[in-house]
Amino acid sequence: MKTRIAFSLLLLSTSLNACQAPANTPMTPVPESSSSAANATFKTLTVGKAPHGMAANNAFVYNSNSGESSVSVIDTITDTVVKTLDMGTDTPGYIKASHDGKYMLVLSTNEAGVGQLHIFEPAQDHRLVQTLPIGNGPDKIQISDNDQAVYISLAGEPGIAHYAFADGLGKPPMARTLIAAGAGSADGHGHRALTIQAGWLMTPNPGDNSTSLISPTGESRILRDGNSPGPVALATQNNTVLRAIVGNTASHTLSLFDTQGEALTTLSDVGQSPTDIAIVPELGRAFVTMAGSNQVTVVDYINPQKIGTVNTQQRPVHIYAAPQKTDSRASAALGVKHEGHDHGAVTEIWVGNDSADSVTVFNAQTLEVIAHHRAGKGHHKMAFSQNKAYISNITDGTLTVISR
Repeated sequence: MKTRIAFSLLLLSTSLNACQAPANTPMTPVPESSSSAANATFKTLTVGKAPHGMAANNAFVYNSNSGESSVSVIDTITDTVVKTLDMGTDTPGYIKASHDGKYMLVLSTNEAGVGQLHIFEPAQDHRLVQTLPIGNGPDKIQISDNDQAVYISLAGEPGIAHYAFADGLGKPPMARTLIAAGAGSADGHGHRALTIQAGWLMTPNPGDNSTSLISPTGESRILRDGNSPGPVALATQNNTVLRAIVGNTASHTLSLFDTQGEALTTLSDVGQSPTDIAIVPELGRAFVTMAGSNQVTVVDYINPQKIGTVNTQQRPVHIYAAPQKTDSRASAALGVKHEGHDHGAVTEIWVGNDSADSVTVFNAQTLEVIAHHRAGKGHHKMAFSQNKAYISNITDGTLTVISR
C-alpha cells in the first residue's frame, strides 16, 4: 500500500553533485571486514532508486529514494521493507526522527526547488499527519531537544526556516519564521549545513563566504576565516556551547571560534576537503572527515589543537557518532545524525567511504580502527537502531545492514 502525497524535495542531480567531494587520491582496495568484527552479520535490502537520507526510531528506519520519489519503511526487527510512502512528484531528501520517536519528518522538493515538510506517525501505520511549506532549496533539518521547534537550512534563500510546535509535532505549528542568515548559495542549489545546540544555531553562507552563528536570543554573529565554509558543528562542555567549528572546503582548514564569534585558531595541517563533522562531548573531541585525503582528523576543541588522524578508505564523506550499544529494545537509539550527546556515551565512530563502497569503524577514545566493512555502491548515509547500522547505497538501490 502506498501513502499518497502531493508535494516534493531535493532535485536528484543537485543532491548527488553536492554530496560528492573531489577524489584526488588513487583507489585503494577494500579488504574483508577485519577479524575484530568477525562476528558481525550483514544483510542487503533492496529499496528504491538512489536511496539517500535516513533516520530511525526504535522500530523503523525511513529511507528516502531520491531517484523515484518514495520513502521506504524498514522494520528494524525483521529488516524487511514493510511499506513504501509515495511522495508524488517530489524528490525526498533528508529525514529526521523526533527525539521521542513518535514522528518522522521528511523533506521534499519539487522541480522548481520549492520544499515541503511532511510529518509522519510511524505507530499509526505511518499516516501522514501534516504537510507544510518550507521555502526554496531546503536541505538539512534539525529538531530541538523538546521536539517543539524545527529548523531547516535553505540553499535558495538567505535564512533558516523555523517552525514552532508549542502543542507538539502532531498539531499545526503556532508560527513559521525565517531566521536571517547569509546567502545560501550563488545559484540556489547545493548543500547547506545546519547545526543546533542549547538554543544556538549555525549555518554556512556559501553565497557570501561566511558563517552565521545565532544565539538563543536571536543575535546573529558573522564568522569569517577561510574559504568556502561547508561542514559546521557546535561543540559543548557541561551541556554549554563552547566552540563553533567550521570546515573550510577550499582552503582545507578548520576554524574554531568562541560564542562571541572571535576566531580562536585556524588549523591548517588537517588534510584535504573537510566534509562532515561529528562531535563527542564526553571526550571534548571533534571528528572531521577529509574527503580529499582519505582520513578523519581528530581535534581537541576545549584546548584547540589537532590531536590525531585516522586513516579511512577512499573518499570519506559522512561521519556518525554511533549510539551506545544496548541489550534493551526500549532504550534503543531513536536515530543518530552527528551529535553523540543525544545518544549516551559514544565509543564508536562510523565513516562512509563513498568511493570505496565501504564504511570504516573506529574507537572514539583510542582511535583504533575496529573494521572496514563492505557496503554497497555509491554515496552512503547511515542510521542506527536495535544495535544495527543501516547504510544507504545510492548507486545500487540497496541498504546494507550491519549487526554491531
